[in-house]
Amino acid sequence: MYTRTIPILFFLYSNIFSLSALQKKSICFSKKVYTSKTLQIRKMNTILPIQIDFINSRKERQKYNNTRIYNIIKSGDISKLQKECNGKELQRILEDLQISIDELIYECNSNELLAKMTSFRISKLASRQGTRDETIQIETCNTTSSIFGMNIKQLSNDSLRPSKDGKLITKKEFATIQDKNTCLKSFDAEISGLCRGFVFAKVVYGDGGHQDNVFEEAHTFIEWVFQFGEKTALYVVLIDTDRNAKVEQLKNKISSHHGNEQKNIVVANHIEFQQFIIDKYSNISSV
Repeated sequence: MYTRTIPILFFLYSNIFSLSALQKKSICFSKKVYTSKTLQIRKMNTILPIQIDFINSRKERQKYNNTRIYNIIKSGDISKLQKECNGKELQRILEDLQISIDELIYECNSNELLAKMTSFRISKLASRQGTRDETIQIETCNTTSSIFGMNIKQLSNDSLRPSKDGKLITKKEFATIQDKNTCLKSFDAEISGLCRGFVFAKVVYGDGGHQDNVFEEAHTFIEWVFQFGEKTALYVVLIDTDRNAKVEQLKNKISSHHGNEQKNIVVANHIEFQQFIIDKYSNISSV
């Protein structure tokens, strides 16, 4: 019989606080979360933006992730646990405590508190599952834009990306390029229909290196548009975040650029972008 429950609990407690701090920054599991505040009102010919509560939806997804791992631990399915959990964090626990995964599962099934603490520790972070948020972000804007004949379609990863010399590179072309640094981050969505263009889309909450990289990529996207963007196309930095100062820096970059009189670059969150579409195109298209 294994008798390591107390030291294991102490170890997990000593590490859980930094993890929960990340989780609290977290965003989207169920459709119920997405749609609880997403009523679009069409009354007296008025269109209102759809509003998504990304912060709460991410919290709900984290709860789902935690519960899913807890259930797998209790089932004793080791292969499924290794597939579904944060593998690096699981390995770190095993190495630090010098126990096998079988021992860990045994102890967790002998102690309810330990099972829950372990599931919190090794479940995948919702904040690292941002692509789901960006899908919802883009689809939400498309729901509104499509009313006016503007289609916003999410592009698959690496589907189309700008190069540093102004070209647009397909996934097939990118695979043949030896120096990948000649290309920038791929576009997240393409605009067609009423107008054409491209979208840089991100949902970013909290601080950290990854978040800072997102804003650097956004600045690079804007600089590429300054230099190579089509004057008649629309380019959008679609970013939902709590980093308001960073967003203002992006907006100031655009407003201070003398060559952007056409104002064909928009920096906005999902609500602001929908409102931009409504204000700009409601008198053009019949609703």
